[in-house]
Amino acid sequence: PILLCLENVQLADELSISALQLLNRYARSKRVPLRICAIAGSGPDTQFDKFLNNPDLRSEWRITHFNNASEANEVERLLAGLTADQRTALEAATVFALPFSLSDWQSLLPDQLRSTADSAVEELVTRGVLRRVGEDRLQIAYGELLDALSRGLNAEQRKTLHAQSLVSDESVDAFAAAWHAAEGDCSDQ
Repeated sequence: PILLCLENVQLADELSISALQLLNRYARSKRVPLRICAIAGSGPDTQFDKFLNNPDLRSEWRITHFNNASEANEVERLLAGLTADQRTALEAATVFALPFSLSDWQSLLPDQLRSTADSAVEELVTRGVLRRVGEDRLQIAYGELLDALSRGLNAEQRKTLHAQSLVSDESVDAFAAAWHAAEGDCSDQ
């Protein structure tokens, strides 16, 4: 049997949900049992929860909602410790679909914030704001922190950053590239 644990499903968009529907169909047609545990860091009523209410999926999927009161306090503590420049730089990093490299992150930032990102990486990793994934990849440590930081971007900023992300390393991943193209309103690319 294979168990897949999917974290932060409250962030799932339509493209992610479509991919998971395909995975569910694949799981039903194979002899190897596949069980999927979806872990949400926030309350119900997300797009993903609506998807899970489909009676077809109940036997295949199990969803767990964390009690996120303590995580919310941790997020507030982490946000309070950020300088204005660090927060602005991290807001830009919320558009990455996959763990990102420092150079990809810096490519999204205005000149005055590039050195902030470079000098703050070790501090942010030590404080638990960022997490290292492999040797040279980073990601924002918590789903709730990612949500809180992404609220700092307006729709136009988010769209621009997604368009810029199409030329980053992660755009070689077809799902990430399609997501950036859709979110950046540049599907022709």
